[in-house]
Amino acid sequence: MILTCRIDVCDKPAKSLGWCAMHYGRWKRNGDPQLTRRPSPGTYSGCSIEGCDRSHYGKGLCSRHYQRLWTHGDPTITLVEKFPGADWEDFADKNGPLPVHNPDLGPCWIWKRSLLGGGYGGFHRGGRPQYVHRLAFARYVRLPDPNLMLDHLCRVRACCNPSHLEEVTLAENTRRGEAHQHKTCESCHPAQVAA
Repeated sequence: MILTCRIDVCDKPAKSLGWCAMHYGRWKRNGDPQLTRRPSPGTYSGCSIEGCDRSHYGKGLCSRHYQRLWTHGDPTITLVEKFPGADWEDFADKNGPLPVHNPDLGPCWIWKRSLLGGGYGGFHRGGRPQYVHRLAFARYVRLPDPNLMLDHLCRVRACCNPSHLEEVTLAENTRRGEAHQHKTCESCHPAQVAA
């Protein structure tokens, strides 16, 4: 049995998504398998999805709905966020190891998911990186000063325990980081670092 196109008046054999090659091509080009030609460029003023007030990008849709159409075949699909902001703490092990060089700080909260650049725990939301140590500091201490950096006193970058974080300048953070690196000279002997 040969399947025919889903369009009622078409008897051509079905190729993709239940449409013949012609109707599939129209859907791919125009977003509608029965639309014979694209609307003129001035026809759309905004997204055709009800309730969306974003500007037109293509096929009568905004860029968000156009991307959903292209990726999932449905511009109205609802995407579930992987790491909702309220639940990010569920992905941290609050009974992590004690810091090697300063066990008095208490256990590290180790981020159990993917690490971002430099080994810091985090995730992406809206195309932007969200560092969990900054979220933890904001939740339990205060909003971090945008002119200062958060230094990990435990020296564990995947840690998001707010009691292990201290706001410092870029220069101080760099100095502290260099103080904990193993310095050697060309002959593999410990280098003498001026105090």
